[in-house]
Amino acid sequence: MKYGTLNINSLTNSCVLRSFSHSTIIIDEVLPSFTNISFLSSYSNIKVNIPQDQSFNFDYSGKYTDFKDKSIKLNDATFEAGSNSILMTGIYGSQRNTGKTVKIDATFGSVSLFGK
Repeated sequence: MKYGTLNINSLTNSCVLRSFSHSTIIIDEVLPSFTNISFLSSYSNIKVNIPQDQSFNFDYSGKYTDFKDKSIKLNDATFEAGSNSILMTGIYGSQRNTGKTVKIDATFGSVSLFGK
């Protein structure tokens, strides 16, 4: 997708979007039954409303992006920060091995996981 807005009202299972650019992606509600959220984007704004009581494996790579959830707390975390990039992996929440994954690879734009 290029130059558009995709608004998903409710995500119950999985959402995988590859190679979208110059777009806005909004997921209004992520239900506890979700298993996978995966985005590969450039020049895009991503807003996902994941309930903060969920647990999931998190893998984030951002270059020249505004990551809105700066106070995110990850267990078993690894961080790498460059002058204009950040890599983060870890487990969000208190439960391990939930089978749920959130993976975002973004270049330019903004990313919000919790609806900020």
